[in-house]
Amino acid sequence: MTLRVTPDNLKSEVEAAVKFREEYSKETRKLVQRYTGRFYRRGREPDEPVVSNHAYEFLSVLLPAVAFDNPRCRCTALDPNISDGYSTMGDRATAIGAALNQWSSDDEISQQLGDAAVDFFFSWAVFMITTADKPGTKGFEMVPQKPYLMHLMNHHFSLDPEAKTNNPLSHDGPRHMEHMWRADVDDLMEDDLYNSDVVRDLAEETDLTEYNEGVSRGPGNPLDIPDRHEVLVWDVWVPEIQTPSADGEYDPAVNGTIFSLARGHHPGGMTKKAEFIRDPRPAYCPPWGPYVIAGAYKVPGSPYPLGPLVATAEEAERVNAHEASAALDAANHKNFAYGKSATNAGDANRIKQIRHGDIALLDDPETIGQMEIGGVTNSRYQYLEHAHESLNRRSGLSDAMRGQVMGGSTATESAIAQSGGESRKAWLTRSFRNAISKVFRSAAWYAFYGEDFHYRLSGDAQSGGVVEYRGGLYSGMDDFNFFDLGLVIDPLSIEHTSASLLQQRVTRAYEALAGSAPAMSQTPWIQWREPLRALFESLNIGEIDDWLDSSKLAQSQEEYVQLQREQQAQQQMAEQAKLKSVERRDKPADRPVKSVFPAMANARQIGQSTLAG
Repeated sequence: MTLRVTPDNLKSEVEAAVKFREEYSKETRKLVQRYTGRFYRRGREPDEPVVSNHAYEFLSVLLPAVAFDNPRCRCTALDPNISDGYSTMGDRATAIGAALNQWSSDDEISQQLGDAAVDFFFSWAVFMITTADKPGTKGFEMVPQKPYLMHLMNHHFSLDPEAKTNNPLSHDGPRHMEHMWRADVDDLMEDDLYNSDVVRDLAEETDLTEYNEGVSRGPGNPLDIPDRHEVLVWDVWVPEIQTPSADGEYDPAVNGTIFSLARGHHPGGMTKKAEFIRDPRPAYCPPWGPYVIAGAYKVPGSPYPLGPLVATAEEAERVNAHEASAALDAANHKNFAYGKSATNAGDANRIKQIRHGDIALLDDPETIGQMEIGGVTNSRYQYLEHAHESLNRRSGLSDAMRGQVMGGSTATESAIAQSGGESRKAWLTRSFRNAISKVFRSAAWYAFYGEDFHYRLSGDAQSGGVVEYRGGLYSGMDDFNFFDLGLVIDPLSIEHTSASLLQQRVTRAYEALAGSAPAMSQTPWIQWREPLRALFESLNIGEIDDWLDSSKLAQSQEEYVQLQREQQAQQQMAEQAKLKSVERRDKPADRPVKSVFPAMANARQIGQSTLAG
């Protein structure tokens, strides 16, 4: 039985999904307010003083390791030799990888990834990956497309509350996923894709409070934002409902159906009415949907992941509470002198006015003493140190990760501690990198099937003979299958690289290249560019083409092969001449015989002639 997709029923589904999501995200907003502190925004101050800002420290240490630079990927084909008569699957995979790397750099998606990484640490991050027109092509008859990445706010996204996982391909995954967006009513009225009558009716009293997290529009709103005449829409993706294409044939690039649902006040003014502002449409997206959710830790039986700052929030609160109490005790600390009020009035004035190094003459010094009240005790300091160490162990923050080198431990203990911290860091970076890989795989889906997807390539791709890439499946490509493509994100392309580490990597690359150079031209049967490219990617120091001129290498290899052929030909000619010479020596009857004793022959002839005479 499929999901009922009437406007009223989908409205109920979305409202239940939003209510379910709020059970997870409501408390997280308190963590965000404590992260920003009371000096960031008036009216959004934390509910208690923030003395120990664990969230800020955690993010400042781990954000550069998770999302620092634009990612790079490598795309390969399971069978690169499949051909349509013009190109092979291997060529197509190389071109898709080059196009995605160029998109990553041109769109600077590291900014979107960095914003999402903050959500990733607090709770979870949500991406939506679709397509958009390439900039500078407005008015073209055939507008080329490119991938388009959006980082969605958590309160703009929801999913089926009965799901046990957020993977739509799982048997217990969500039956619907959705996100909200807003648009100007005038723009929708002018767009032929939308029902102008429905948009006009819904726009009369549209409430945007849900979109703005409690801040309404129009008169009386706390931020004095004027009414912008907008409408709020939910795009609901239902994977189990397949909308046939116009010709009734199956389209492998279509998975599920998208319903654009909007809510407005009923003309009676009592209830809100839901309507579809456009016809349901086939979802041009991958089988896993247009959304990608990045989460650090899985919670059994829950579709929403667990963020590390949520997992350690209770302990961080405890540390902050004791830090705040200790700070208050320190502020109330008093150290003062005392004496008898009847006899020490003059002495009190002298003590208050005396300067360091002066000599004070007191009337009754024996009755004057010193007293200390308040302050932080040693036991309080010991407990705070224990609480911080405990929080650091839970969260995985070590002194080495902070960039601090502390003494007092053996080299083995330091190595073990660093290894434990690195493993926790590696899990977080891997979890976020998996989400990035899925984002790139979604972009590759649009590149593979999109007939309007067009990219002019440069650098790495052009050196391999690929100048541009055009998507879509055409005649002769029946054996081309998207799931035969493999895509790997270069892990080091995301992380921050220090100057010393970069120097080490460059030195390793130079040594490898210089050591291989003498053998490159002499071993043309080895594809030297591939292992060197893999080395440069693993070191994250740029493209191999910045160091290696592939055309000159190919020319050098051709010259070496030609020289080898010439030398081989000369050697063969020399060996043939040598063989002929040996054959002549082995057959003396084949050549004229000359006497080695000509004088004796002449004497014999003279003697014979004399005897005859």
